[in-house]
Amino acid sequence: MPQRRPHTKSRDGCNRCKQRRIKCDESGPPCATCKARNAVCEYTSNAFRPSSWTGIHEEKHPPASSQLQKTVPENSPQRPHPGLAQNTPSTPSVSRTRELQLMHHWTLKTCSSFSLILREVFQTYVVEQALHYPFLMDALLALTSFHMAAELPIHSSTKAEFLGDALQYQSRSLPAFRIELENVSPINCDALFACSVIMMACTVISPSLESNTDDKLATRVRVPPDLESLFHLVKGIHSIIDQARPSLDEGPFHFIIQPWSGADPTFLFSEDGALPPVLRKLCCGIDGPSQKIHGHAIDTLEHCALAEGMVIPWIVMAGGDFVERVQSEESLALLIYICWGALLGRLEGMWWARVAGKTIVQSLAEHLMHQSEEWDEVVRWAKEIVEIDTL
Repeated sequence: MPQRRPHTKSRDGCNRCKQRRIKCDESGPPCATCKARNAVCEYTSNAFRPSSWTGIHEEKHPPASSQLQKTVPENSPQRPHPGLAQNTPSTPSVSRTRELQLMHHWTLKTCSSFSLILREVFQTYVVEQALHYPFLMDALLALTSFHMAAELPIHSSTKAEFLGDALQYQSRSLPAFRIELENVSPINCDALFACSVIMMACTVISPSLESNTDDKLATRVRVPPDLESLFHLVKGIHSIIDQARPSLDEGPFHFIIQPWSGADPTFLFSEDGALPPVLRKLCCGIDGPSQKIHGHAIDTLEHCALAEGMVIPWIVMAGGDFVERVQSEESLALLIYICWGALLGRLEGMWWARVAGKTIVQSLAEHLMHQSEEWDEVVRWAKEIVEIDTL
């Protein structure tokens, strides 16, 4: 009687291989079989499998014991970090090949997402830091996934895959990042600052890409639901700078921390024409606390319009009360907010800000038009800035 060939069961294979009752190599999505057949490859069981980057980190930097913490010098770059052992166990179901693809894209393109001056810093130094801090690696891979999704056609299935990966990486990064924020030090401040800037970009861009892949969402007015998250992230950047300024001043990020040095841009001078003059006139037409809140938002936005590095921090300068009014879709707050979107849309080199700014203007323009000639003037100004047809 012929001997039966040994067979290893595929317990975590893709849905298609299970349906066809064939062995799946579990390397996806897509697995080798689905890739060869150019078929859709999906997993429903064990959806979050260990990431290759997490495996590399755990092998080289295992969770530290209290004894190890006592024996390693305080200023050692290899000293264990309190947030690392707190990582959530779930990781994105991304193959090694996909992560190598993401890192390749980061090195060539995404590392230039903030400033050409800092391209090399994000290309090399930030990656080196990310190998020691998984929350930073996850943030880096999240933004790169968003970037690759942004470059693909709206209805591409691959675009949806990259978007899904980005959201998973983003969700994984935040808990460990928040834990590490409780202990800002000269050792981890660069990693925390880099992560906060990258996560800020992810928070700005994600609603725009999600709305572009959802026809129903794209056809209705919607203020980005995570504006409050953005507000707290930008405040977090200020907090990191305040706690670790001497170390950051001596490090590779000293070029960009100056614009984030405070919440009062009084060092800038006002300039006529930075915003539509009629915007302030509309604010003067209301009474009570709202006039003060909206007036302050306009004043600070007017100043920030003169320095590109201040456009994003404006969301903190405008204040929590103004953010709440935008979230509740108060009309005048949305009119000021659409001007901020227009200023985002003209930021050179920041693809994520330009895409988000144009999406903000597109999503609110129709809703805010036809209320009065003054309102139409502001909306037309915003549309012209982001190069949307005003006819």
